[in-house]
Amino acid sequence: MQPRDNSFLYQVEEWLEKIASFFGISVLIVMVVSVWLGVFFRYVLLNPLTWADELAIYGMIWLGYLGLGVTMKYNEHPSLTFFVEKMPSSLQKLCKLIANIGVVAFLLVAIIWGFDYAINSGKFRMTGALGITMTIPQLSVPVGSLLCLCQFCLHLIKERRKSIVERHNLQEQ
Repeated sequence: MQPRDNSFLYQVEEWLEKIASFFGISVLIVMVVSVWLGVFFRYVLLNPLTWADELAIYGMIWLGYLGLGVTMKYNEHPSLTFFVEKMPSSLQKLCKLIANIGVVAFLLVAIIWGFDYAINSGKFRMTGALGITMTIPQLSVPVGSLLCLCQFCLHLIKERRKSIVERHNLQEQ
């Protein structure tokens, strides 16, 4: 759990998490209802719903990308640090910088190309069972990546602030 802070960055971070959580919970409810209806219609009424599985699949994709930003806020994303931790401090900082640049670059590509692909390609294609434009499922990638980038940048700013404060406190002692 992160310490309570009333700064603007904290408020933006909390606002982003609340939005992602609200939509995530909404998508989860839709997924659960969809699967329950699919099972009920298929095995009880013996008349399967053609759209139930597809809705649950697209919901799962949206849920995964919405969760990406929340994991970034709490720094709970998976990372491989075994070799980096064995390096000297200066090399650790360099590796962290390179990794951070890589994350930002990847997210920017996912956002820019994701929006372009979803809007330009998705509007001409329809989903098989739901009959909606593919733009809606495809927007999960750039929207989730944008949320993740915002949380990542906020995390980096907070981390930088913390190191400045710690350095300042050491100098005062």
